[in-house]
Amino acid sequence: MLSGKRLWQVRRTRYSYNILGLVKKGEIEKAEEVLQSMIDRRVYPDIFAYNALIKGYVLTSDARKAFKTFNNLKKRGLMPSDITYTSMFAVCGRTKSAEILDKVMKEIERQGVSLNTLTFNAMLTAMANCGMVDEVFDEVTKLDKPDIDTYRSLLLACARSSM
Repeated sequence: MLSGKRLWQVRRTRYSYNILGLVKKGEIEKAEEVLQSMIDRRVYPDIFAYNALIKGYVLTSDARKAFKTFNNLKKRGLMPSDITYTSMFAVCGRTKSAEILDKVMKEIERQGVSLNTLTFNAMLTAMANCGMVDEVFDEVTKLDKPDIDTYRSLLLACARSSM
């Protein structure tokens, strides 16, 4: 039999996987309801649950809800992960939400977060999609080892600037 703390962790994991499953099926509203149900039942969501929901907002191109969820996870004392930031960059780039992108980037700077290469490249792509061409080039100079995706983001920024 599971002890109280272990049972609580199992319940939280089940909820989180339920949210992810609903997101994968495109049932974002139901996923939101499950997250709220967790909170109502005092089964506090972990970063996995929040990341799953943010992924749903990427799929539905809803930057506003993604940013609200991003802020909610921080209010609950959780630290955004690389996955969180990558998803936020994806939704900002997809929706050309430069204002939200700027807020996320300022949060990263304020927290002193060091992005991995994948997340950094997602940020560059989002910046390029939002028309922040000069800023893309400024950011690339901060990267020690640019990879093929870094250069792809640079090319995208150049292409966007000539449109």
